[in-house]
Amino acid sequence: MNLKTRMITLIGTPVLLVFIVMAGLVYEVLMDAMEQEMTEMATHQASVINGQLVGKKEMLAAVTRTWDAKLPSHEDMQTTANYFANKNGIGDFFIGFPNQPFIDGADKTSDPTFDATGRAWYKDAAGSQEVMISKIYLTKTDHKPVVSLSSAFRQNGQVAGVAGVDLSLDAVKDFVSAIKVGKTGGAFLLNEDGNFISHKSKPIDDTIFDQKENAEAIKAFFQGKPTIASWSENGTTMLFASAPVGDTGWVLVLEVPKSEILAPIINMGAIVAVIILLSIA
Repeated sequence: MNLKTRMITLIGTPVLLVFIVMAGLVYEVLMDAMEQEMTEMATHQASVINGQLVGKKEMLAAVTRTWDAKLPSHEDMQTTANYFANKNGIGDFFIGFPNQPFIDGADKTSDPTFDATGRAWYKDAAGSQEVMISKIYLTKTDHKPVVSLSSAFRQNGQVAGVAGVDLSLDAVKDFVSAIKVGKTGGAFLLNEDGNFISHKSKPIDDTIFDQKENAEAIKAFFQGKPTIASWSENGTTMLFASAPVGDTGWVLVLEVPKSEILAPIINMGAIVAVIILLSIA
C-alpha cells in the first residue's frame, strides 16, 4: 500500500465512521421529535372532536336532570323537543316513554304510537345514570352518518322516559379532513368497530381491520392511549399517530409519508458526504 492510499485510509475511515454515527444519531433524534409532535397533535385534535360531543352531552344531561327534579307536562316536553331540534348540529330531539306517546321534535308527523322502549338508545340510557352514545348509523332520508345521545329521566327511582338527540357528523368529518400533517399528511377518524367515520377515500362501510397484515399495529390504536405505528401503503411507508376521542371509542389517526420526515436527513447526508469527499481529495 503506497503512502497516498495509506493516508486516504487513515483519514477517510475515521471521518466516514463519524459521519455514519452522526447520521444515526440525527435520525433517532429527528424521528423521536416527529413522533412526539404527531402524538401531541393527535391528542389535541382528538380533544377538540370530543369537545364537540361533550357540549351536546352536557346540554342533554342538564335537561333530563331538570326533569328528574320536576317532571313537566307532555306538551311542555314537546315544546322543548321542538326548540332543540335542528339547532347547532342537533338533527333531532326526541323523547320515548314507557306509557306515553312518542315525541319527535323534528318530525311533527311522526307516529305517536311508536314504541321506543325496545330501541337500543332507550334501553342503554334506561340502564345507566350517564348520557349514552350510540353506534354510528346512516339516516333513512339522506344516508348521512349520525350518532344518537340519550339520557333517562326518573321519578321515584323509576324510568319515566328517555330523551335523545341525533347529531350529524358532517362537522366532525369536515374538521378531520382539514387536518394537515406536514406538506402531504392528513388524518382519518375511526369508530369503535374500525369503520372510517372520515377518510379522504374510504367510505364508512370499510373497516381498517381488513388490513390483516397490519393487525397488531391497528389493534394498538384501540387500547385507549396514544400510539405510534408505521406500515407501507401502495409502496409508500407511512407513519401513523393515534389518539382516543374521549370515551366514545373513536380513534383519530394522523398519517404522513415517512420519506417526508426523512427528507432533511437525506439532504444533510448529501451535504456531509460532499464535504467528506472534498476533504479526502
